[in-house]
Amino acid sequence: MKCIHSTGAAIAIALLSTTYESSAHAASNASSTFDDGPDGWSLLGTSNPLEHSTSACNPGGTVFSSFAGPGSAGFADIWYFVAPSKFLGDNSDAHYGTLTLDLRNPGAGSTGLDGHPEIVLVGSTGKTLLWDFGHPSQFFTSYIVPLDQTAVIQYGSEVTARWRIAGTSLQPTEADMREVLSSLASLRISGSYNLSGGVSYLDNVAIHATPAVPEPSTLALAMLGIGALAWTVRT
Repeated sequence: MKCIHSTGAAIAIALLSTTYESSAHAASNASSTFDDGPDGWSLLGTSNPLEHSTSACNPGGTVFSSFAGPGSAGFADIWYFVAPSKFLGDNSDAHYGTLTLDLRNPGAGSTGLDGHPEIVLVGSTGKTLLWDFGHPSQFFTSYIVPLDQTAVIQYGSEVTARWRIAGTSLQPTEADMREVLSSLASLRISGSYNLSGGVSYLDNVAIHATPAVPEPSTLALAMLGIGALAWTVRT
């Protein structure tokens, strides 16, 4: 089996800006690498089991589930990977941070499933925020999802990904995003990308806090130090 990890232009969601890129390397509130097993993850919307593999073309381990086409036992139109409790609760410090993950769907490109959200965030009040980004590659693809209510990703004039409030076409407000992240009750990641059956893989999921911004006084001292060093070198 040929193993390729996609990071190119096929992923509208990734590498949006240096701000989100850097936040993806900040300390994580919670993460799952699946190196030692499913790490408490489960499935929603399908009776098929969640399985674990250490030979699915991504370093370490990964989780996956097989799914059947229409008319087959275990068929489900829309189903999700569901995060365990360590991802839930107060994620206020991840507002303007990122959610990162790797996805692979070898059957992507066959009869597609469109119009359903790929990421679902549910707050304890029931408020639900959705993020759409389309089909992943047949190879493992890394995604960076901005936890920023204003984030919009475009190819030309076409909007390919943005947050919206469930049941509406409305973009969430800052208060909406803060409300959901401060009491996150459910995090779901779609495994549904085609109707012909196949396998969807998930790996390396993490919620990252917003990178710390230096206080003005700290930044001023740092600049003073750099200036003093430059003066010393010149003299």
